[in-house]
Amino acid sequence: MKKIAHGMNVVYSDSDPEVLVHVDFDFEKVSKKEIYRMLAFIGRMKYGLTCSERKMAKAIAIFTNLADNPARDSRTNAIRKTYRSYKSKTK
Repeated sequence: MKKIAHGMNVVYSDSDPEVLVHVDFDFEKVSKKEIYRMLAFIGRMKYGLTCSERKMAKAIAIFTNLADNPARDSRTNAIRKTYRSYKSKTK
């Protein structure tokens, strides 16, 4: 996370500062490749993902700007497909 933190703008709720609302990535500072590599690394950790890949991709599609398709299902599928690709490449 430290490697990509400089390219993240994290937005928290005004009413509850503990609630994460949205994460905007600045793709001039951090590449999508770096983000997917980090996700693949987390996915390979023993206790890295505590949910399915589909749930992870859906949450990322809803709360980030990682995929830019206006349809949420398309964003979810794109994120999941790219995540799987990076996960298989970085074993």
